[in-house]
Amino acid sequence: MSLEILVVAMLIVFSLILTVYNHRQAESMRGIERVAQDYYAMQMRSARRGYAGALDALDPMEWVSDQLSAGLPKPVQVVEVIRSVVEIDAVDLRTNDNRRVVVSIRPKSDIVLYDRRTRSYKKKSAADRIANFANRPLLTKSRWGWGVKTVEKSMSQADEFFDLEADAVGKKFGVNWDNPTRLYFHVVE
Repeated sequence: MSLEILVVAMLIVFSLILTVYNHRQAESMRGIERVAQDYYAMQMRSARRGYAGALDALDPMEWVSDQLSAGLPKPVQVVEVIRSVVEIDAVDLRTNDNRRVVVSIRPKSDIVLYDRRTRSYKKKSAADRIANFANRPLLTKSRWGWGVKTVEKSMSQADEFFDLEADAVGKKFGVNWDNPTRLYFHVVE
């Protein structure tokens, strides 16, 4: 009986020793992981700083065309900026096949709500109603967003400089997208 108790006690002691050593080894591996992550972040920061200088030469129309063409069956070329709507952080563009593209950091539902609010006539002066009547809705007369194809691009689908490029393009269009992680391209048919 005493030999069995001794064996059980030795197993418990060995288990405790292995647990302590495994815990120490896991801590040291976490430390190495943190060092590797810090090194990677430092390399990315220097690469991003270097790339930020090249963003001045970025053509916003070409960039939007490339991003949009990747999500559509046939290539599209953006040819004209119709307007920038700062209130909703959107840019209204025209393509070579006479379609409109609304580029924004907001999904289609937010833009539909914005269109409804700007078109409502509740408690507005005559001047506001005339301005709203003259102001064309972003998603045309599509009350529920029908007839609008949305292409979503995010950092996980693009390269590591997507947010920097999108921010620079937004500034060139006159809207502040503030390093977005996602952009919506709403193609109005």
